[in-house]
Amino acid sequence: MTAPTPHAVADPAAAAAIDGNDAIGLCLAGRISPQVALCRLLLGGAAAAAIATQVATRRPPAPHPRWDALSALLHGRGAMLARLAGEVGRHGGNHAAIATPHAAPNPGVPDPGAPLPGAPLPGAPGPGAPPRLPEGASPAAAVAAFFDSAVAFSPEASVALYSLGDPAILAQATAEIMDWLHRRGCIGPADSHAAPPGTGSPVPPGTTSPAPAPQADVLDLGCGIGRLAIAMAPRCRSVLGLDVSAGMVAEARRRCASYPAIRIESTPGTDLDALPAHGFDLILAVDSMPYLVQVGPDALATHVRGAARVLRPGGRLAILNLSFGRPLAQDVAELDALAARHGFAVEVAGERPFALWDAAAFLLRRDAPASVTPVAAMPDAVAPRPATAGSAS
Repeated sequence: MTAPTPHAVADPAAAAAIDGNDAIGLCLAGRISPQVALCRLLLGGAAAAAIATQVATRRPPAPHPRWDALSALLHGRGAMLARLAGEVGRHGGNHAAIATPHAAPNPGVPDPGAPLPGAPLPGAPGPGAPPRLPEGASPAAAVAAFFDSAVAFSPEASVALYSLGDPAILAQATAEIMDWLHRRGCIGPADSHAAPPGTGSPVPPGTTSPAPAPQADVLDLGCGIGRLAIAMAPRCRSVLGLDVSAGMVAEARRRCASYPAIRIESTPGTDLDALPAHGFDLILAVDSMPYLVQVGPDALATHVRGAARVLRPGGRLAILNLSFGRPLAQDVAELDALAARHGFAVEVAGERPFALWDAAAFLLRRDAPASVTPVAAMPDAVAPRPATAGSAS
């Protein structure tokens, strides 16, 4: 696959002047995709009929391919859009209130390009209100309850609302992520034939380069339904997927059952302490770090420190979205400071490399020398799943 073509912006000055909350205007200017535009309109609490009216009234006088694409997507996914709008209206879409139960509703998007949450489905009783949980429940429990309900409603939309519940849209976004990781040297090409778990050669001690990408051991942090683990399986040696949601873990295990190199486990979401030191070549965090940011700076710092411990020398920490709704400059500054503190070199700081999804990408490289734990020596709790005779369903 070739690199995705960035959205063309005919008039950058005019695009920059668009209100950051004007999803249709940003789409027409080429700043965001039609899928993300509809996602943002859903997050704004608009009903499906109101979204259709907004799109119709913004039709440019001259033919406009981006408006045509937005209108076609709206009508093609109309039934599901109505269902998603109903869920957002009934249960709320404010992710800041999930991990921080006493947080005020999100007032908007300060940065016009700042990504909005990808899965604002059930889990909270109303916009900006906390989930119904026992007194004293942890932020991780709130996130788990949110996604347990979300995945039961729509597995695809639970991990990416911009997919509008369409497996084809989600597959396109997943392919763009895989292509970016490959171009950055984090995973192998699409036609890789990874060695069976435990048979590849570990990184020699003292080296500063990661294992060859098809031999890489990957930690998928916040693995959701396992779509990224499945996409990475032919491109690396092993994938360990972790998630706080029991519902997500169950769905991921079902989907990944026929992939012997993938193991899916539950995690408390508090740290990476249960993982072996120097056991991974890549940690991938797609839309999982924002929940740590919402809990507080200590939660994010704990995971970056843990990533430094579990990565092999030259291993990468790939973060797609550090936060939801914060200015990009704030995310860049915070991650720069954490990288310097924990022995990472920053390779990518906030680029937006995808055509479909508006995520901000960060890539950190672990440079400090470290001894290596071969996959075969990992504890049973985190070792890749042995080969089984199951089939995906």
